[in-house]
Amino acid sequence: MRKKLLSICLLLLIAISARAQTEFTVDNFKYTVTDDVNHYVSVSQNSENAPTGAITIPSSVTYETVTYTVTSIANSGFGDNSAITGVTLPNTLTSIGDYAFWNCSSLASFSIPGSVTTIGSQVFDYCSIPTFTFEASNTAVTCNAEIPCTDHLFLYRDVDRDGALTDGNVKSLTIGANVTTIYNNMFNGRTLLSSIDFSEATSLTSIGDNAFNGCGNYVPTEPGEATVPNLTTIDLSNTKVTSIGQYAFNDCSKLTTISLPNTLQTINDGAFFYCSSLASFSVPGSVTTIGSAVFDFCSIPTFTFEASNTAVTCNAVIPCTDHLFLYRDVDKEGYQLTTGAIKALTIGANVTTIYTNMFNGCTLLSSIDFSEATGLTSIGDNAFINCGNYVPTEPGEATVPNLTTIDLSNTKVTSIGQYAFNDCSKLTTISLPNTLQTINDGAFFYCSSLASFSVPGSVTTIGSQVFDYCSIPTFTFEASNTAITCSATIPCTNLYLGRDITFTESRFSGVSALTIGTNVTSIGSLFFYSNITSVTVPWDSPITIADDAFSDDTYANATLWIPGGTKDDYEAADGWKKFANMEFSSFVVSITGSAHGTLEVGEISSTNNEKATTLIDRGENAVFTVTPATGYELTTFTVNGNDETPTEGSYTVENLLADQTVVAGFTAINYTIDYELAGGSVASANPTTYTIES
Repeated sequence: MRKKLLSICLLLLIAISARAQTEFTVDNFKYTVTDDVNHYVSVSQNSENAPTGAITIPSSVTYETVTYTVTSIANSGFGDNSAITGVTLPNTLTSIGDYAFWNCSSLASFSIPGSVTTIGSQVFDYCSIPTFTFEASNTAVTCNAEIPCTDHLFLYRDVDRDGALTDGNVKSLTIGANVTTIYNNMFNGRTLLSSIDFSEATSLTSIGDNAFNGCGNYVPTEPGEATVPNLTTIDLSNTKVTSIGQYAFNDCSKLTTISLPNTLQTINDGAFFYCSSLASFSVPGSVTTIGSAVFDFCSIPTFTFEASNTAVTCNAVIPCTDHLFLYRDVDKEGYQLTTGAIKALTIGANVTTIYTNMFNGCTLLSSIDFSEATGLTSIGDNAFINCGNYVPTEPGEATVPNLTTIDLSNTKVTSIGQYAFNDCSKLTTISLPNTLQTINDGAFFYCSSLASFSVPGSVTTIGSQVFDYCSIPTFTFEASNTAITCSATIPCTNLYLGRDITFTESRFSGVSALTIGTNVTSIGSLFFYSNITSVTVPWDSPITIADDAFSDDTYANATLWIPGGTKDDYEAADGWKKFANMEFSSFVVSITGSAHGTLEVGEISSTNNEKATTLIDRGENAVFTVTPATGYELTTFTVNGNDETPTEGSYTVENLLADQTVVAGFTAINYTIDYELAGGSVASANPTTYTIES
């Protein structure tokens, strides 16, 4: 029994001795051994001789010939010491315990060494630290404490914290080169944060959800309260950010400018929700996805999608209020890309498609610049429906410009979608490219102000209702050797038909003047059944047409304008001979110039009595030019048998209303030479030969 009691006492003495060896005091610090093998200690203040002022915690301490490395700050290690004004921590430190510096209310600055990997909870509660630094490191520190920085936070490493990193008093933030991630909610609600410096953040790749939500938007509310700077600029251009999280900059309502890097790929839902002061915004060409509600409650005057050869999928409405620059394909999945406030649109060379409904209902859109859109091949259904037709409705409301011109001539558009320009009711002029093949149903439905329209020769199909509720003064089907299939009614006054047309449903409506081109090879039954007053044809030999190609009223009352010298042929041709009134649309002009000179008119000329003939349109001026050869002069000039006198080698028949026959004759110039002999007929001074130069 005595032996057993002795053993117990011995064990107790050993334990007490061991305990005594785990804690020791040196000057103002108490140390606790945390690893006997590696000789690690934690440090805290000596409660019997607490440190004051600016303190430096050593990296190591020697006790009883053993040197220990300081690797941690003990829980509550320096807590409740308001006499400490500064702390320098060693780069051997790896952890800071819970409450380690709570209520150290006089700290002017604080720096976390890059060696620290863990910060406990409530470490800085009841502190107010103007300058706080997380020193550089390639590894993240897990931080369970809120940082009570009241002025400038220097973030030179990744800090992983579940929640806001700082309290709401931080005013400036500098992000260093070792930071790769701004974590979720990291600066959420920091309303006084007016400056964020990303210029050195060259490794930053990710900005988390709600990371800067509600930052820098503080507005004084109390009488006499001083104004504070707001967060107006974000420049991420030096970073390598690939993703901006959901609502990352939500309610940064004083932000006017943001610059994004060309590494960015994804802008997630609501990222710039209620950034209501943005003056401009540019989406880099690297971005492939834009989430929903990204720009809700924004109003951005100038918005740019930078150039790229790939499309960006955009689920957000772009609230552009002035000018949108579209330099790449933007797939909005059939929905409107912008709000109705957009006024100007520029399409760049990388855009291949204007998607369905893309600018549907943009009534204030008054300018669309396609001059650089050399890659554009398709305009989707309803793409520009109801654009640029706004009319003020309120008393005193200012008028706004309307969309009057569309010029697609520089594009490579092959198809215009159904109702693409429906109800662009202020549009007066549209120019289409010679790559266009298909104009789909209703494409220009209710474009009621069109002054003219020209269908390129490349078009092979026109759908139904394309021109319903239009009334177009001048309509042209440009020349082509292939027929076009048309299901639309052509509502025009003056029609130029430069190719064959196959109608599947409707015909022409309202035509009063018709001009037919040389590529038309046939005209079918009831083809022109409106009451036309003027028909102009180009053929010297009439083509075959149906006997009822024109209406009875047209045959009886219209004038058929035919080339000069062809009346007998038309009066004998079926279908044509039914016209009661035939007039020449052009007149035969024949010229004959004699030898030793040239007579010209238009593109023909005559010499050596060879007759040349051309046709000149009615009402045009016929200008004749005579040019004698050297040593010859014009001696006769007759117009229709009447002698006329050209002026300085030119003669004009104005307002041509009849055939003209003009003849010019040229003869050698006769010279009379008078001379006097010097000293008589045999005088030595008289020359034997004479030379006369012209």
